[in-house]
Amino acid sequence: MIARSQVGAGLMGLLRRLESWKIDWQKVGDSYEAGDIRERADVDSDEANAVCSWIKDPNFGIFDDQKHVVALDLDIPAYLVPSSTEGHSHLYIDVPGGVEHEDYMELVALLGRIGVVEDGYAAVSLKRGFTDLRLPWVAKEPRRERPQSRCCRCLQEGPDIQEYVDQAAMEIGPMPLAEQVEDWIWKNEGTLNRQSGLFACTACYIAMGQPISPRGWTPPGPDSIQPLELAPLPKQPLVIPTVDGRAIF
Repeated sequence: MIARSQVGAGLMGLLRRLESWKIDWQKVGDSYEAGDIRERADVDSDEANAVCSWIKDPNFGIFDDQKHVVALDLDIPAYLVPSSTEGHSHLYIDVPGGVEHEDYMELVALLGRIGVVEDGYAAVSLKRGFTDLRLPWVAKEPRRERPQSRCCRCLQEGPDIQEYVDQAAMEIGPMPLAEQVEDWIWKNEGTLNRQSGLFACTACYIAMGQPISPRGWTPPGPDSIQPLELAPLPKQPLVIPTVDGRAIF
């Protein structure tokens, strides 16, 4: 048994957000019936001896509006390993005999939908058919410093441009995170200037006359980091249709 004084501040803060009870365990016995003998009690008092998953709400008892935390009594071995990201963890639950593939994919999808795991992580895992975790003794690599990607003409940031969201989704899965779209751009965008983060989205690249360079065009050129939005766009030549040398208007 853990004394109240030994419970961490984070867990105590969570417990205070939940409905807590005094339950007559002698009358309840081993039954899981809903009609057990209980009355509400403050979690900080000596009377409270149980807490439920319900988050305290003025509409207590209206189940359609009730919200829950995930609070489960596990009957199998489980291991919670702190992640290198503060407040995050890796959870291993050792289900005897293993979980059937389709059931596990449904669970991953549900956890992504309710926000227990990132929806992007869930989407990638569903595409791969399994979840990945770094080993407990392997540190997460620090994120490399790089400028924010941005179209040199329309000035939109890469993850805000739908064509890149769609292309990243084809590789990663539905609803990719902005960070994942950014990663896709840095990996795949041929016009990206890696010094400035500037590139040309398809619409703007066409509007600029589809510039080319022997070494691969990047805005405003492979040897410069001057933002192209400060320079005027190249003028398109006026083309007049003719028939037998006579202009058609």
